[in-house]
Amino acid sequence: MKFLLSCTNHLTRFLHTDLPRLPTPPGAQAGVRRLSSTPAELAFQCHYYQPRYQGWGPRYLLAIEAESRYCLILPLRLAISQAELAEQLQALYLTHVGYQLFETQMLQHSDMTALEQLFVAMQPAVSWVRNTDLSLQGTITQIEFFLQDALEHAGKAGLSDQQVFVLSLQFNETTASRTVQGKKQRFVPALRFVADAMLRFGPLFVQQQLPDNVVDLAAYKALRR
Repeated sequence: MKFLLSCTNHLTRFLHTDLPRLPTPPGAQAGVRRLSSTPAELAFQCHYYQPRYQGWGPRYLLAIEAESRYCLILPLRLAISQAELAEQLQALYLTHVGYQLFETQMLQHSDMTALEQLFVAMQPAVSWVRNTDLSLQGTITQIEFFLQDALEHAGKAGLSDQQVFVLSLQFNETTASRTVQGKKQRFVPALRFVADAMLRFGPLFVQQQLPDNVVDLAAYKALRR
């Protein structure tokens, strides 16, 4: 499994690094390519966010998966290297996969260790590029407002990592949209994220009998079209 981490200019400055541009086809504008995940690679648009009036508080990494619009929110309290950031983001991704598959009754708590082992066996690798998918800019802005509002309500106490995790779950249950071939599609990111996870981690549950209230694999594949 590969992770493509597409970083905005703001995140690139935070990391104090010079990342290569995402390769651009002839005639296309550099630095603003639209991202797309594949069966072999997950593409995330990553952005560094510093909340207003929170100079003393944490910063956040916002990572949006290109196809599902599912957002991971990672608190950044200390200076962090690219390698550490990649490791923490992958761990957070796997935590969300485990949680969502458990909630849809595809996995049990006893399966979580096997999920981690399968993930390691996939030999996850990370590629970094400097690029901003403009079609995801609106989603980034929505997440910033969502997080800013929660921080203002929390006051000086701030938000714990668990509260940030819950906030990301709530955001991913709201309806999102994207335009494909001139037509607007509306969907819930969490459902598409589950569909993708089922396809990537199928060996863990392919032989399990689906409960009556869970859509079968063929139906989830249909969500990906």
